[in-house]
Amino acid sequence: MVRKSRQNPNTIYQSNSPERLFLTVTSFPLGTKNCYTLTPAQGSFGKYLIIRASFLYRDYDGTGQLPNFDLYIGEDHWDTVIISNASIPIRKEIMHTRFDYIASFALSQTAMADENFVRSGFNRRHRYRLMYSYDAYDRIWMPFSFEKTVTINTTQNILIDTLYRVPSVVLSMAVTPDPLTSTDDSVSLYWNADKITDRYYIYMYFAEVVELPVTQTRGFNIYATDNLFYGPMSPNYLLTSMVYTVSPGSGVERYHVVINKTVTSTLPPLINAVEVYKEI
Repeated sequence: MVRKSRQNPNTIYQSNSPERLFLTVTSFPLGTKNCYTLTPAQGSFGKYLIIRASFLYRDYDGTGQLPNFDLYIGEDHWDTVIISNASIPIRKEIMHTRFDYIASFALSQTAMADENFVRSGFNRRHRYRLMYSYDAYDRIWMPFSFEKTVTINTTQNILIDTLYRVPSVVLSMAVTPDPLTSTDDSVSLYWNADKITDRYYIYMYFAEVVELPVTQTRGFNIYATDNLFYGPMSPNYLLTSMVYTVSPGSGVERYHVVINKTVTSTLPPLINAVEVYKEI
């Protein structure tokens, strides 16, 4: 049962978020655990259910006490929301695979964790998030910048794969090492594990966005935690290639992925988009 009340945020925070969904807040003043029942759309049983929740405190109750609470799917712990700034939204998303005809989503008082996914494209022309109708699966793509990189792009449509269907607008821009600041011909990304036992999956998307002359080539190898993960590979012009983990990575505190130029390549590596999922 959900015991809730509808509140308006403190007006001093009213303009800090442009999204209308944050103009009001639903609070749970009673009880230690409050639940929603989610009914998936007809015909979706046995597939994936994306559950997405957004939280913004903005001192709606006038107490100035930043709340912490746990999220549950059924009896399984999903994540913990730790609000450290009243003006900054916190977003949680999970791709849930175990459900029958209904799924229970609960908020419970307590506290510690982080995001369950990272999904980034490198299209800096779009300052805000990209989702449906750009993305057929309603995934949210966040713009992201790597250090010591520059962007290259195309105005042509990227031919997307029919399974994962990453939007062309996401793939139309890529990052590559900045020749003025980068000390080597590589692109690197990393993330810190919440716990050393956490299990992660990574999906990387590549497409050549520059029509190369016959005298130039772009080839690279992908290393994960200092081991060759995939390569050599040369992305095709305006055609999506995907590299992903079949088995999850685990057992380290920091995951580090490095994309290195091959010896025979005349151009540095690139990457167009990346997704990282944590198994729960």
